[in-house]
Amino acid sequence: MRTKASDALKVTAYHEAGHAVAAIAFDYLVESNILTIEPNGDALGSVAHPPPLMQGCQTKRELRTVVDQMCIGSYEGLAAERLFDPSAPDFDGEDDEIQAWNLPRNNGIAPRGCQFVGDDVYGRYLERLKRKAEAFVEAQRPAIEALAAALLKKKTMTGAEAIQIVRPCLRWSHM
Repeated sequence: MRTKASDALKVTAYHEAGHAVAAIAFDYLVESNILTIEPNGDALGSVAHPPPLMQGCQTKRELRTVVDQMCIGSYEGLAAERLFDPSAPDFDGEDDEIQAWNLPRNNGIAPRGCQFVGDDVYGRYLERLKRKAEAFVEAQRPAIEALAAALLKKKTMTGAEAIQIVRPCLRWSHM
């Protein structure tokens, strides 16, 4: 159970760093984007980045790759948070889970054999992406920790600052 405000801030820094490292690794965080661990409304922090231009995808396969990367990036927040707090509750990633659930549906991407959004095939597809996010977080732990530390010092930073911290630490960039 988190009791100190500093622990809550550190959890938020790890969560947002997880999202940002994925965005940098998949090349959809740009220099003008903003990362913050300053509360705003219901959010304890955020990584503001434009989604990749889905309309730029020439084939269904390209679109699936982008959607999969966006889903993985959504799942990265809670997975990174659990680097600091292994007992972080699932509801800390609830909004991210909803985003990951809707991305394939909203872009007409469904796994082979899926009869309807929400069937077992769709659920297994999202579980595979969640496992990829967890593996990605483990591989990118140094980048996440470096960015989380910087966020704790600055509270808010630009995408350019985050990229400068993360790129030298990346162990691999694409899945």
